[in-house]
Amino acid sequence: MRLTCSAAFWALFASTATAPGVQAKGLRRKLIAKNDCTIMAIEPLALEGGEEPDMILECELNAEDAGGVSGISAPIQATAAQLKELKDLIKSGEFAAGEDTLDIEGDEIDENHQIKIEPTVSMKAKAQKLPKDKKEKKGKSDKRRRLVDTTGNLKMLLVKVTDSGGLTYPDDATTMSDEVFGTGVDPVNLKSGLEECSWDKLKVLPKALTQGGFPDDTHEVATGVVEVTIDISLTDQRRGSIRNAITTKVQNMLGYGLPGPYDYVLYSVEKCYVDCGWAAYAYINSWNSVYQGVYYKRPGVLMHELGHNFGLAHSGGLNGATYTDHTCTMGNPHYSDDAFQCFNPAKNFQLKWYDDAEITEDPRTQGYTNTLTLVGIDEYPDRGDSPVTVRLETGGGADYFVGFNRASATGPNRMNDEGDNQVTIVQVNGNSGESYSQSFLKAKLSQGQSYAITNYAGTGKTVTITATSIDISTTPGTAVVYISDGLVPAPPSPPPTPAPVTPACEGSDPDTCGCDAVKQNDYRGNISTTEDGYTCMNWESQSPHSHSRTAANYPGMGLGNHNYCRNPDGEARAWCYTTDPSKRWSFCDVPSCTSPSTPSPTSPPAPSTPPPTPSPTSPPTPSTPPPTPSPTPPPTPSTPPPTPSPTNPTKACEGSDPDTCGCDVVKQNDYRGDISTTEDGYTCMNWESQSPHSHSRTAANYPGMGLGNHNYCRNPDGEPRAWCYTTDPNKRWTYCDVPSCTPPSTPSPTSPPTPNPTPPPTPSTPPPTPSPTPQPTPSTPPPTPSPTNPTKACEGSDPDTCGCDVVKQNDYRGNISTTEDGYTCMNWESQSPHSHSRTAVNYPDKGLGNHNYCRNPDGEPRAWCYTTDPNKRWTYCDVPSCTPPTTTTTTTTTSTTTTTTTTTGTTVASTTTSTQLPTCNTPELTDLDVLDLRTVLKDANSNCETALSKKKVLMIGIDGLRADVVGMTPLPHIARLKNMGTHSFWADVQDLTASLQLTALSFSSLLQSTASA
Repeated sequence: MRLTCSAAFWALFASTATAPGVQAKGLRRKLIAKNDCTIMAIEPLALEGGEEPDMILECELNAEDAGGVSGISAPIQATAAQLKELKDLIKSGEFAAGEDTLDIEGDEIDENHQIKIEPTVSMKAKAQKLPKDKKEKKGKSDKRRRLVDTTGNLKMLLVKVTDSGGLTYPDDATTMSDEVFGTGVDPVNLKSGLEECSWDKLKVLPKALTQGGFPDDTHEVATGVVEVTIDISLTDQRRGSIRNAITTKVQNMLGYGLPGPYDYVLYSVEKCYVDCGWAAYAYINSWNSVYQGVYYKRPGVLMHELGHNFGLAHSGGLNGATYTDHTCTMGNPHYSDDAFQCFNPAKNFQLKWYDDAEITEDPRTQGYTNTLTLVGIDEYPDRGDSPVTVRLETGGGADYFVGFNRASATGPNRMNDEGDNQVTIVQVNGNSGESYSQSFLKAKLSQGQSYAITNYAGTGKTVTITATSIDISTTPGTAVVYISDGLVPAPPSPPPTPAPVTPACEGSDPDTCGCDAVKQNDYRGNISTTEDGYTCMNWESQSPHSHSRTAANYPGMGLGNHNYCRNPDGEARAWCYTTDPSKRWSFCDVPSCTSPSTPSPTSPPAPSTPPPTPSPTSPPTPSTPPPTPSPTPPPTPSTPPPTPSPTNPTKACEGSDPDTCGCDVVKQNDYRGDISTTEDGYTCMNWESQSPHSHSRTAANYPGMGLGNHNYCRNPDGEPRAWCYTTDPNKRWTYCDVPSCTPPSTPSPTSPPTPNPTPPPTPSTPPPTPSPTPQPTPSTPPPTPSPTNPTKACEGSDPDTCGCDVVKQNDYRGNISTTEDGYTCMNWESQSPHSHSRTAVNYPDKGLGNHNYCRNPDGEPRAWCYTTDPNKRWTYCDVPSCTPPTTTTTTTTTSTTTTTTTTTGTTVASTTTSTQLPTCNTPELTDLDVLDLRTVLKDANSNCETALSKKKVLMIGIDGLRADVVGMTPLPHIARLKNMGTHSFWADVQDLTASLQLTALSFSSLLQSTASA
């Protein structure tokens, strides 16, 4: 079957489709399709601050049916219900965009070049799976239909586009090559980002290599860049028409169909004028992406779109929006020119960059428990035997993925935007994370925090994931994660009795067929290929898929050292794991000895009876979780609390007086005295109280441990010694100075207190964290509000005009709504552009509400706010202090100071002597893109030494009154200062003043003091 159209028609197709109201030139014809087309799905990325665009569906025709031009896509004209049906089929993984096809034989391609689908037809009926054997045969020769490459040497081409009116992005080809491939001086680009995040498992080659039948790269005007001029205008054409015109021109110039010798091809256009709202878009599981304007040189945007080409879906955040996961570039990526971030655990699992450091666990097993030590991708080469990614199977495809979001100063994850050095938990919507599926960030755990999954995989039980400890003081940093369902393991269940078990199976021949009455669990034949063409994996192998279906766990079920189809666990019929890393398992076409009784389910194999032992990938664990090193993992309510320790369980405790001292051998859990003050002076909170700290250390959960209606120091949960929660909202817990009844085996309680030697006890739901960036679980009761003036030091404060330093400005109730670096504050009741949990409901009496005034609800050093800028989550406010700063240091010098006053009242001071000044108590400068000129002037006005005191200033991207100004020293934590690229320059007095357009402000005194560099 062939489509009856010519090359001339497709030139017309690419050049005459117009926006509404624009008269087309030339004749349009209706055609009847005679062939199928490949389903194509487009994921557009919104402009900064824009609304999330929806998936766009097209259908790509084969080159032989499009006049020899490959990659030509036609919009699908169908009802809203039909389009939704097809999108759902793609999102569920039942059909794959870029691979599977639509049967459009007999359908009309109208004068607007849209494929018209009859409104009564089911899209599922029209969709066709590409057979496995055809996938294998296509390979590199036809990259429209293939599993995309995400590892190895990948060749990429950038196309610089000029339209018929001369519109083109102003950067020349050499600059564009540098911006995308780092061929010049740009240190942060698409190539560096992908190679760093994959630890060189993926290498970007911007130059096509000569291959059999393909010409060389003589058309390249710069490394990895070609230029084309299309015959239509960007100003009056739709997105699809422009893209098709580019594709046609490039193929005509190069002499072969795209992608040709390249793996991925990127188009750069000057701007979008029609069908806009997107910064860039890419075809899922395919070779092409398109960028408008400046976005071609944004590494985060490029990596986001290439991620779609790799077959990755978006990643949503805690608020459930489509792409608000700021731990992953498939969420909301960096839009700046000098930053990127890597991928979350679910996307890492799909990319297979760390397939030698990923494991699969199955918490559906009753009594499941395991303790795992995770290493982040940031330090992947130093991982040893520790996993980077843990998949938790659910049996229905909506699996969970756990990882350690390590963000070191120099690793590939150093520019991460959320959840630094926390344990992150991500869930996918389907496909077990092995192919295209939307993912959502479910939790970010700091040390001691837990995340509970109720009714896990429909089992009715709660599986809890706890970050028992996080250590970033060593290389590699590690996160110890404890996963448990809180149940006692069930005794091994006998496997299903092999057939025949019913009269219906009498006469069956298990060597040739399977009896439906026992779901083919009697089959013992040698079929080793699935019904969709995949080769079965040996049951004794754990690669490419780790599993627990072994002969040891399922005796008598026909498993062993072979790859024949079997049904050991109650599936609908015989099945097997496959040798394809992208296909975990599938059913086999085993002949039925009797009539089929049930259709094939679509869910992956899940044992109807839990296997006798946990997955072989999990080491044997005791039936009861081992004692944790701190009170961090809270007891699950369904878990029996620890058995109370006897007062003196060993002879070493004989003679102890529990009313006056605690025995060290049992970590002072025998102490029953009345000490109610911690070793550092805090008053203990009553154990029956849940305020100001909610917790699970109650007499009901820990019977016999001395808890009750009092506030005396105790040790109910295995801490090194007696402790208590405190009545101070800003101090959760600490140890008590209980005398030792025996010589101490740990440092004496009278020695100076160690700073939190073990993780603090936490409630069953984590409390709000001290920083505004990590978000507390909304269900956690917020801290009891601090009084406006808790000490005499705050007496006389006016909360409407200033904030008292003693309470970290949490009393401030004024109307300042701009941060110290010039950002507008976001309304506290808003969840856009930043989702958060700092609300009036969670933090009552903290001054929050329907306004955007600076506040400090959660114990930050001073007042702050979220910003309305999507690229800046939060920052501090310049709220005046009601009391003198407690950290100010005065130093007498003999230096002479010259001051200059601007029309705005800003004073710039410069010291003309070399007398050493104290260091300013100013916020750490961590982001080159957001530092405001006012911060520089304020620092220069301080009678102390700042980062600007001894060096010239570095100007980066000057724009009006905003200037990214930062001293070269001492800022070693900003890695990108080492190589800033060609867009940075040293500024002299004239350039600086002229660029900022500040006629009344003289920078001479400031620069004179910094001219020693």
